[in-house]
Amino acid sequence: MNRLLDGCKRNVAKFLIFPLAAFVFLINSPLHPWVGGLTETDSSVFKTVAFMMESGFMPYRDTFDHKGPLLYVINWLGNKISFYKGVWIIEFFVLTFSLYLMYKIANLVCGQILSLFIALISLTTLFGLFCGGNLVEEYAMLPISFLMFAFIDYLRNQRLSYFVVGMAGCCVASIMLLRPNMVAAFIPFCLVTVVLIAQKNGLVKLLQYIGVFVIGMMLISAPIFFWLGINGCLDEMWFAYVEFNMQYTNPGGSTIWGGAEWSTLIYFLSLPAFTIAIVLILYYCYKDNKYRILNITYCISMIMALLAIGIAGRAYDHYGMVLIPMISYPFGLLFDDLTHFENKDLSEFCTFISAMILAFYLVVPTWLNYSYSIVGAYYGRNGENRDENVLDMVGQIVKYTDDDDIISVYGNYDVIYLLANRKHATKYSYQFPISSIMPSIREEYFMQLQNEMPKIIVIQQGKYDNSIESFINENGYTIVWPDSGANNEENLVFYKTP
Repeated sequence: MNRLLDGCKRNVAKFLIFPLAAFVFLINSPLHPWVGGLTETDSSVFKTVAFMMESGFMPYRDTFDHKGPLLYVINWLGNKISFYKGVWIIEFFVLTFSLYLMYKIANLVCGQILSLFIALISLTTLFGLFCGGNLVEEYAMLPISFLMFAFIDYLRNQRLSYFVVGMAGCCVASIMLLRPNMVAAFIPFCLVTVVLIAQKNGLVKLLQYIGVFVIGMMLISAPIFFWLGINGCLDEMWFAYVEFNMQYTNPGGSTIWGGAEWSTLIYFLSLPAFTIAIVLILYYCYKDNKYRILNITYCISMIMALLAIGIAGRAYDHYGMVLIPMISYPFGLLFDDLTHFENKDLSEFCTFISAMILAFYLVVPTWLNYSYSIVGAYYGRNGENRDENVLDMVGQIVKYTDDDDIISVYGNYDVIYLLANRKHATKYSYQFPISSIMPSIREEYFMQLQNEMPKIIVIQQGKYDNSIESFINENGYTIVWPDSGANNEENLVFYKTP
């Protein structure tokens, strides 16, 4: 009985670690209950799309952005929980379960305590890549983590069930509707798994698994495509999610794998934990005869993941979040090796020294620096951490408009729509950098702006160019904020004089 109680206590303590770690880490998010700050640029765009969806507008067709539709559904669900801050609850659960799966991946090859330590390494690596959160890659970590766990568990332990296969289908569909290039990382695993199942279980069993996998994919993708289809948005989705993104990742038709692509690949390859993980998996490809197929497949998968990120040719830090789930397994192999030396004393010594080196190199400095943020967030938890100038600007927008009025923000500053609770004019809530990638967007924006004539036009700091200046002067707009008048050093608010 005592052993049972001790086991229950250990399990409860273990499962409390992951939500606690997620809660503390997510102080990095401006939407954290203790923070109450302004969302970052990309997150504000996704939340604005969801805000428009609440009023019956459709992504791609009525409000342009070029990410996957699942991201907008997630933000819409967040608004249903609580406007503005609700999506943080979804982030919390996504990170909690992602951490748990990273722990489970490591636990496939090493003990519980060391697996928790490896999950901590993964979480610490996330610090430099998080960028305020509510991003595509953050949500993609969960299905990627599940797929990594499922493939490793099958290739090491031959464990596979219809439920796992169906969940794998759900995960692949989720990745396709969030960040499709990351599916490439699982092509090697899929090929190896298909061959092994066909050899060991026969074609009939393989076809059954494929059927369940497809059903899993349909459970996620069919409702979303049906929703887009009945609202006539499939063509617009294809244009934004496929055609526009091809130009975004390959501007001007530049040669694939030029300098920008290689620079991006090397940038993410230089992540310390990921670099160590690749070195480790290369070593175990050579050393471990029993699981050589798994280790070689895993190594190829890591390389494919890097290539999938590198093809963008843009080294945005948050792209690297999708690499985090790949850290656990190689570190697990290392500690499994160290704990199985014949000499027990030597084994414990090497394990301890290796853990300390990794802790002081990869974990401790980051958390020491972050401790100030934790303390500051706790003591300031009853306040709002928002720029007074932004709040003054929003106050002017609310003063000159009614709830049903539309406004336009020129630049890329969508948080204004959210704080003012005002829908955006034209199809484009933001114009930069998309208009530099596709100049026709600028022309379409000004044509729609001419037709809709919103009461308020906000110009983001540094975006007061000749095009918007001409439009304002020709159409009777008057500056109402700030008092210093029109300039390129501040955010500007213009009111359409009746």
